[in-house]
Amino acid sequence: MLPSFDEELSDLQSKAKNLYGLYPFKLWHSKTHDYLIHAKSVGEKISISCSGGADSVFAVLLAWSYLKGQVNLIHVNHGIREPGASRDEKFVRLLGKCLHCNTTVLSIKTLSKTDEGSLREARMQAVRSKLEKEGGRALIQGHQADDIAESFLWRISRGASPEGLTSPSPYHLHKGVAFLRPFLAFSRQEIRESLESLSIPWVDDETNLDKKYLRNRLRLNVVGAWKASVDRDLLNGVIRTRDLLEEQNEAISEWVSRACDAVVDNGVINKKQLVELPDAVKRGVLARWLSNMEVEFSHNHISDILLLLSSSVINQRINLKGNHLVSISQDLISVVKPVEDARSFLRCNLPLVGKIYLPSGAMLSLEILGVESSGLFKNSKPLVDINKNAWINADSIVPGSIYCRTRTEGDLYHKLGSSGSKSVKKAMIDNKIPHSERDSVPLVITEKKGIAWIPGFPPSEKLKIMPSTKRVMHLTYSPRAA
Repeated sequence: MLPSFDEELSDLQSKAKNLYGLYPFKLWHSKTHDYLIHAKSVGEKISISCSGGADSVFAVLLAWSYLKGQVNLIHVNHGIREPGASRDEKFVRLLGKCLHCNTTVLSIKTLSKTDEGSLREARMQAVRSKLEKEGGRALIQGHQADDIAESFLWRISRGASPEGLTSPSPYHLHKGVAFLRPFLAFSRQEIRESLESLSIPWVDDETNLDKKYLRNRLRLNVVGAWKASVDRDLLNGVIRTRDLLEEQNEAISEWVSRACDAVVDNGVINKKQLVELPDAVKRGVLARWLSNMEVEFSHNHISDILLLLSSSVINQRINLKGNHLVSISQDLISVVKPVEDARSFLRCNLPLVGKIYLPSGAMLSLEILGVESSGLFKNSKPLVDINKNAWINADSIVPGSIYCRTRTEGDLYHKLGSSGSKSVKKAMIDNKIPHSERDSVPLVITEKKGIAWIPGFPPSEKLKIMPSTKRVMHLTYSPRAA
């Protein structure tokens, strides 16, 4: 049976006004003031994301008090934790009824993944779609100071840019919607104690105690120990750090904007001008350029492009998501739109160290090591899967002398241990490589020795590692994920 909150919510409007007396508008984050003052003056309705938890109830009551009721509540029901989900939905509906607010419940019933990242993305996508459909311009969220600390730890563990470490930010404009988080200065404990002092109820999501989620483990195991270990107020320090990072990120963003105007022309980047910029600005320019080109990418792709820019090899191509290509020539960087048949490709120069994405979506990485550090002549030799790995003699390989392409008529390959060369076509047939895949298999080739390796085969006899070899190259092929 679901609990009843009728008695506790009976005098909610009066309690909301008392709460606002404790946390008046002047204490809210200053970066949300301009938008909220304007919204109040023009009678704009603002939506509030409300899970029913303490933080969102705190946000709803304060926003309702300041905006004189100009608020809508939005609740997302994932439908995956009954009876808790139904209890939370009922509570939020009662909350809206007591405040005379319109309440919208968005149901998500077809989630294939239920990890914390997928749930968060599904929730935000549903809310954004609702706002876009109804012309909503702003959403208030109840993030608080502990969320900053948890996000900081969570993002650092994954590797984050300064922009990533400023999340959650007090004001963020995304696709015409303003995301407002006015309550970042208040701690989780302070919010709960304030609600309790006024007998204001909330509901707790039981999954917040489930340690299978990384964010919960950080909250339950790390943040408390972190607070206890430092000799000052941790949350004040984290808030200050976030604000300083945001200041620096805003400065970099302004520099990136000016750099984009200078180096991007008709969707193409002037490579020579780009490489003169600091790395942080290069990264920002590339990210903004790809976003403006509506190309899907990851920050790892940006790092790979920067790595290729630092090499002396020209005429590189890197595969992004959606089979788009970034082409790097001697003077320009451009986006090549995907083609229907992206299996075969022409010559693509390879760096001596680094990785390159192929048109098929596969990745080829290269690394040069001294023989001693490679461990090849030790008793415990590295395991080699010829479908994905090869070690070759790199003494004769210099920048610009190694490249890859797919097969052409007349290609010959002399694999390790064989008596002579064989046509690549016949070798693929003998090796039972499916006909549909043969045109997408990369051939790694050196200028002096010919084909050095074909994934699925041993490396070339011509580049075998000898006792006199000083340098070796480790090649790794990662097929496109299905």
